[in-house]
Amino acid sequence: MRADRRMKESQKKDKPYRKIFDFSPQVIAFIDSKGNVLDVNKRVYDWLGYQPKEVVGKNFLQLPFLSEKSKFTVKRKLAQVFRADNIPPYEVEFDTKTGEGRTGRIFNIPIRDKRGDRTEIMVMAFDITERKKAEQAPRESEELFRSIVENSHAGIMIVDDSYRLTYINDKGCRMTGYLQKEIIGQDFRKFLDEESRKLVMDRYVRRQRGEKVPPRYEFNVVRKDGEKRRVEISSTVIKDKSDRIQTVAQILDITERKQAEERLRMEKAYLDRLFESAQEGIVMSDPAGKVMRVNSEFTRLFGYKRKEVLGRNIDELVVPRRYLKNGISITNKVAAGENVGFEAVRQRKDGKLMDVSVLASPIVADGEVVAIYAIYRDITERKQAEERLRVSEEKYRNLVELSPDAILFLDMKGDITACNTFMTKATGYSKEEIVGKHLTELELLPGEDTPKYMKLIYTASKGEVPKPFEVTWYHKDGTAYLSEIRIGFIKEEGKNIGVQVVARDITERKQAEEKIKSALNEREVMLREIHHRVKNNMQIISSLLRLQSRQIKSKKTLDLFNVGQNRIRSMALIHESLYQSSDLAKINFSDYIKRLTTHLLSTYRVGMERIRMKLDIRDVCLDINRAIPCGLIINELVSNSLRHAFPSDQKGDVQVIMNANKQGKYSLVVNDTGVGFPEDVDFQQTETLGMQLVIDLVSQLGGTIKLKREKGTKFRIVF
Repeated sequence: MRADRRMKESQKKDKPYRKIFDFSPQVIAFIDSKGNVLDVNKRVYDWLGYQPKEVVGKNFLQLPFLSEKSKFTVKRKLAQVFRADNIPPYEVEFDTKTGEGRTGRIFNIPIRDKRGDRTEIMVMAFDITERKKAEQAPRESEELFRSIVENSHAGIMIVDDSYRLTYINDKGCRMTGYLQKEIIGQDFRKFLDEESRKLVMDRYVRRQRGEKVPPRYEFNVVRKDGEKRRVEISSTVIKDKSDRIQTVAQILDITERKQAEERLRMEKAYLDRLFESAQEGIVMSDPAGKVMRVNSEFTRLFGYKRKEVLGRNIDELVVPRRYLKNGISITNKVAAGENVGFEAVRQRKDGKLMDVSVLASPIVADGEVVAIYAIYRDITERKQAEERLRVSEEKYRNLVELSPDAILFLDMKGDITACNTFMTKATGYSKEEIVGKHLTELELLPGEDTPKYMKLIYTASKGEVPKPFEVTWYHKDGTAYLSEIRIGFIKEEGKNIGVQVVARDITERKQAEEKIKSALNEREVMLREIHHRVKNNMQIISSLLRLQSRQIKSKKTLDLFNVGQNRIRSMALIHESLYQSSDLAKINFSDYIKRLTTHLLSTYRVGMERIRMKLDIRDVCLDINRAIPCGLIINELVSNSLRHAFPSDQKGDVQVIMNANKQGKYSLVVNDTGVGFPEDVDFQQTETLGMQLVIDLVSQLGGTIKLKREKGTKFRIVF
């Protein structure tokens, strides 16, 4: 009430001054000793948004535009004024009605009463908000700049026009390894390697001349410890207050980045190499299946060129139409983040179908599938091989099952792992009774022979396959039968994993063999008897001729009789040899020729001291169809040598050589060192019975005959 009354009285009494008071550019207020606001001008509204009536009559501690801190300051200052202290102006922070912050510079002027006591204080507040902002901006800007520079991740430096460093921040010092005091004032080129020095100098000079140069480039900085670091520089040219040119540069240490880039480049090159040289077809697509990249093997595998594949949907490209729905479903699974591996049929560009194995996986970045890669391997040959193997196994299984032999499969311990159907018929045991048991548990073998046969099976498991052997097996009902056992081992990856036993019932075969053996013995006895009788008959004929020859007086006729006897004798020796041989089918010709030539020497009464007989017969065996013609040929040729090659008791040699080559051809050579075969006689056109007989017999053998007249006579026959 006091304040209102004072305000009204003042307005009436000092009306001219009131206008000056209200329109003053400063806020003016009167406050009593208790802190109550007695009066305030209208500027308070313009400045703080409050009407004078909202302020007058209130204690300043209740004023809403003063913060607690400002109230404390004003209270302290007013107290000083009332104590007669002279105080300088001070600053107080205000809050406008709209919440905006303002700064005021406060002057406190004491007002005295008639007695001279200080009863009121005139407070004048000057709005210095804008000035404070203007003063604060450069400081804040400078502090901000300094903070940015000092805390920058980049090295920042200033170089003057003499190449001297006038400023460098902490990061720049750490980058070079020098202290700031070791750098300031130094030529900046000192900290570069030779190659970088030339590059930086060129850019530095051109930039200072105002030429346009790249704003960023890279070079090497040499640290105090000698280590080279790769840096990237960005610089600009400025002028100082003295209008001198200076270069402000920002340098980033990119050594690790460059190393990472190089590793990334190498890794990319390595991955690209792996991708391109992979033996499988590889395709990368986006999550929708659109092809982004393929390797060479993919194009070879499916018959496409790269440009024909890129941008197309992988499923529409290689999945046959009837499998397209399934192919799209698989792509969607992978796009959802699932790894998928499967085998399927895929289609080449030419329409040919092939079996492939596919491994498809998502490529995830930041938890999101960004691409799909799929690896295709052509397994057509493997599938065909598997099918062949399946068919082969089926055939083998059928062969085993339908085999008339009992077949067992044992593991390395002798336990039966499988058997065929005939095994159940042959033994009387069911498969359930056989499989899973040890061979000795079935009582198939005689008790005393079991260890011996188990040893043979064990030997087979070591890779030493025994020869087939015979054993008596027993049926479940006790019936015995004779079996031939063959044992083989089963391998897997070069390692023995089991034994196969094949048992063949040979009871009937053995009985048949006994019958055949008995029949053969009878036949052999009969053949020996025939050869013996033929030999005896020929000897009788020979004896009759010899008796008859005693009545012959003509030497020529007698010779003919002797020749005939020798021919009969040569054939008789054949039958005698067969009769005495253990093999009725073949004759040991070595022994035969010895006996024949001995007989001829005796017949022609030739002593060994005059004519030497040399034989070289190498294990030649002939059947009777070739033995008789060959024996007659030797008889004729040796007889001719003994009768005609050595006249007048001349001495010499007669040689018989016979052998066989690898092709089954026989070579027979009869030669002598006598007077030789007459030059004017063609041995193939003679009228003598002996040579005609030789030619005919060689033809009968399907052979050839040649004659050499050098140093005697030499006949060579090949058949």
